[in-house]
Amino acid sequence: VRLVAGTDGGIADGKPHGILPLGLQDLVSGGLGPAQALAAATSVSADALGLGARKGRLRAGFDADLLVVEGDPLLDIGDLQRVEAVYLAGQEVGMPVG
Repeated sequence: VRLVAGTDGGIADGKPHGILPLGLQDLVSGGLGPAQALAAATSVSADALGLGARKGRLRAGFDADLLVVEGDPLLDIGDLQRVEAVYLAGQEVGMPVG
C-alpha cells in the first residue's frame, strides 16, 4: 500500500497552514516509522501527484522547497514544529507566523 500524507492545511479556519507536522506525528503514533511518515509527506506524495521528477527530494535540479528545523525529525517527529527557516524554490521566504 502506498501511503500519501496530507491534511488539507490552509483550506479553512479549522485547518490552518502548518498542521502537517501534527498529521505526521499521528502517523508515527499509529506505528509508522518517522522516515516512512516523512516520505509519505514528501517523495511519495510528489510521485503520486506526478511531480516526482522535480519535487519531494533533495536533489540537484529539483525545486528546493525546504523546511529547516531545529533537531532531527528522524529521532523525534515533533521537531518538525521547531521551524528555523522555510525556502520556496531555493529562496528563503522567512519564518512562519504563529
